Amino acid sequence: MWMTDPPSAALAEALKLVAAGKTGEAEMVVKKAAMEAKNRHGSGSHPLACAYADIARVHLQMGETQKAAVEFQHASKGPLPPEPAERADRLRFMYGFGEALLRLAKFDEAEKVLKQCEVFAKNLHGPASPAAGAAKAPLARLLLNSGKPAEALKLAQEAFDALWALGDPLIAEAFPVRAEALKAAGRAESAFADLPDLPDEFAAKTARAVLAHQAARDPFAPLSGAHAWPTS
Repeated sequence: MWMTDPPSAALAEALKLVAAGKTGEAEMVVKKAAMEAKNRHGSGSHPLACAYADIARVHLQMGETQKAAVEFQHASKGPLPPEPAERADRLRFMYGFGEALLRLAKFDEAEKVLKQCEVFAKNLHGPASPAAGAAKAPLARLLLNSGKPAEALKLAQEAFDALWALGDPLIAEAFPVRAEALKAAGRAESAFADLPDLPDEFAAKTARAVLAHQAARDPFAPLSGAHAWPTS
């Protein structure tokens, strides 16, 4: 939810450096990009907000969650951009803030932000859009983390059903949280019974989302890669 797909050039380079254990160099890459954005576009500009969000994404990947939360929050402030694409970026920044709060176990704050994201997604993309359906998945994960498996399963199933009906690749984001919710709720059915029915591209994206979801449950595990959250 907090990553872009594809990432900016600076973020892509920084994430490779993080994967190689060169965290200091990774920070320098995205911070340099932020300085360039500020010099070129000025304080309060959308390009600078994008650059701050990239710094946050790198810190979240590094496990520097508190720093990431502050940076995502900063990127999410200010007047709402006028262009739809820029508003979609703002939604991703907010999702990143919610993700960071969730990893910090600040469940009440995270729930508030993620509910704002759900409303924003519906307003930006439409109530019947894939983005609106997928917006339930991070809220379901929050409920799982706060020990509410039955409520989590309800939301995860709603996200899954909506995205399955739409035939949208964002269903990859509903699969892992639905699987964990089924297990936590003591349900016996296989969460992945429908996986063979997905197109190969969807199935591959689902596998990456499952790995990323598992890593996010362990703050000390490196994430498996960028995955997109509501963008259309």
